[in-house]
Amino acid sequence: NIRINSLLNNKLDNYIALPLDWGNDVNEITNYDIIIASDVVYDPSLYEPLVNTLISLLSNNPQSTCILAHRHRHPEDSNFFTLLQSYNEIVIDEISFQSDKFSGLTCQDVKIFHICTRPTS
Repeated sequence: NIRINSLLNNKLDNYIALPLDWGNDVNEITNYDIIIASDVVYDPSLYEPLVNTLISLLSNNPQSTCILAHRHRHPEDSNFFTLLQSYNEIVIDEISFQSDKFSGLTCQDVKIFHICTRPTS
């Protein structure tokens, strides 16, 4: 999907996709601006490793940001967001689809979140 979207948007060399095992050491991963995560909040036993991985990635590179697409699938999904919000250095904002660019799309059951570190004062 990444390659197809890259071709469609004429962006052939502006991305690198890497597999990532949540909970593993991510200190070796460097030189990234954006983390794209889609459909990753589905198993409550993985919420803590996923949150820890996101916190580590965002802390290692405070200028980076995460875009997370989420579709509610499990009754405990809110626990993931509660855990993520428990870290004071993290800011989570929902991104609205209210735009002419997305007209005709019906994504009411998918929410997009912008996650980043809180700016230091």
